[in-house]
Amino acid sequence: MSNFLTSLRTVGFLTAAGVLLASCGLGGSTTAGPRQVASGSSLVLLTDRGSVEGTSGNGVRKFYAIPYAAPPIGPLRFAPPALHAKFSGGFFNATQPGNICPQPGSTAPLVQSEDCLNLNVTTPFPAGTGLPVMVWIHGGSFTSGAGVEYDPTQLVTVGNIIVVTINYRLGILGWLGAAALDNGTGNTGNYGIEDQVAALGWVQRNIAVFGGNPNNVTVAGESAGAISVAQLLAVPKANGLFGRAILESGPPAAATNPVSLAETEVGPLVTSGLGCTGTNAQIVACLQNPTNTFQKILSVQATLPAFKIGPTIGADITVQPRTQLGKVPLLDGGNELELATFLEGFDVALPTALYPGQSITETQYTNDLGVLYGSAEFADAIAAEYPLTSYPDGYTAVSQVMTDYNVPLQVLTLCEDVTSWNVQAAAGGSPAYAYEFDDPNAPAIEPGLPRGPDHGSELIYLWPALEIGGGQALLPSSQPLATAMQQYWTNFVRTGNPNGNGLPNWPAYTTPTTALQLAPTIQTGVDVNLEHKCPFWNSFGLATSMVRYPAWHGTARFYPR
Repeated sequence: MSNFLTSLRTVGFLTAAGVLLASCGLGGSTTAGPRQVASGSSLVLLTDRGSVEGTSGNGVRKFYAIPYAAPPIGPLRFAPPALHAKFSGGFFNATQPGNICPQPGSTAPLVQSEDCLNLNVTTPFPAGTGLPVMVWIHGGSFTSGAGVEYDPTQLVTVGNIIVVTINYRLGILGWLGAAALDNGTGNTGNYGIEDQVAALGWVQRNIAVFGGNPNNVTVAGESAGAISVAQLLAVPKANGLFGRAILESGPPAAATNPVSLAETEVGPLVTSGLGCTGTNAQIVACLQNPTNTFQKILSVQATLPAFKIGPTIGADITVQPRTQLGKVPLLDGGNELELATFLEGFDVALPTALYPGQSITETQYTNDLGVLYGSAEFADAIAAEYPLTSYPDGYTAVSQVMTDYNVPLQVLTLCEDVTSWNVQAAAGGSPAYAYEFDDPNAPAIEPGLPRGPDHGSELIYLWPALEIGGGQALLPSSQPLATAMQQYWTNFVRTGNPNGNGLPNWPAYTTPTTALQLAPTIQTGVDVNLEHKCPFWNSFGLATSMVRYPAWHGTARFYPR
């Protein structure tokens, strides 16, 4: 794969050729014209910034690209989000998709702009009142993606809920930790998290006029979005903004790095790359100078080492998310062969590149493991626990090893999921509903990969309009599972319990055998802890480690979607 991050982000529909970079958007006009709020109109609603007009069709009502914060430009670049001004003329046209945040690669016809802090609201049509609300945080490695990629029509109509999808600042613009930006409070980096908090605040202030219940809000996300959800558990300003959480492939017990690591390893590379030197005030002025365009910032971002962009523990995220488990109900899980999606990204460091169907020798297998896990001794132990002969090819063998536990992508490993479930259950507060997605016929999200339950492959079951990068369609045999998952998810959004609708029972988590297997036959009884050899990894002190970067530091190229 020549550009994994760019191609992985085609889990959404950002696949068209040509880069469209502009400071204006496709929609989201605040031009007032002669429009007035129509009394009783269900398509024109009054928010705290002014009236918004949406569209309707297919049983839903949609409002696109509503600003939830001021454009983060000028003095608001690399700063917390600010309240958006009242709409010009008191009116906002929310009938078309708006800007998305700057990111690598082509996003045409969607327009990239720093003026991108907007959200999309989809409700049943006609809508009732007091409806449950799900706020969706997209994935994309903290560097790509957009809320508008995800069409929630199916979830809205199946569950009679409201879905809000959001944008948040990405890449350096969203996550730059730099000492010069610290105003003395430790508040540097995590601008993307602060954006998410601002969007949740907008929901609290406004969702009632769309028919939603601000006291029944679930925050949900996948991969980088799920990792964000985990961080929000540890953000004091997010307290009270949501009551339950859904995390797909982002176990909340996984460690989050301290801001000091970003300030020492990332900040200097960015400031020097942009030519920003001098006093802290001079560096900040340079970073915020419009001559440092977002295109230039993206070019510097492309030179950074791996695993450097994302949330950090600091002034906003004050503690490790795992310490907050048990406070809200969770629906949380991962995919049975999660790391198969990412494995080719490690080829740059491997003695033997790994591809589906490729035969490799035992020596090649252990040599690759030695690079990935830091020592020949450790590689021998892994190879004994995961015999190459037990798998159809080396690609699958190493994918399974990495899925069960690894450090560069620790935030995706199944043993971290098991740890998360155990910590939530031990807290004795709110329940966790644990799952393992394991449909062997799931569409691949990368061209050239075989079907299977790898990273992101569950998304099309919940968001059927999503275009999958691998170009494979959901098979008819997988449709019953998709229908069940949509019902489980929306039941949880409604009540905090996924059960109902005649679905197979999903027990609250107590032991690894109570995790629900989301497969053609939905069932419990599989010991996920043993299936993924977590006792083996725990014997090395790894699956409970808070260390993210030991010997593998810098051996791969990308962060999780």
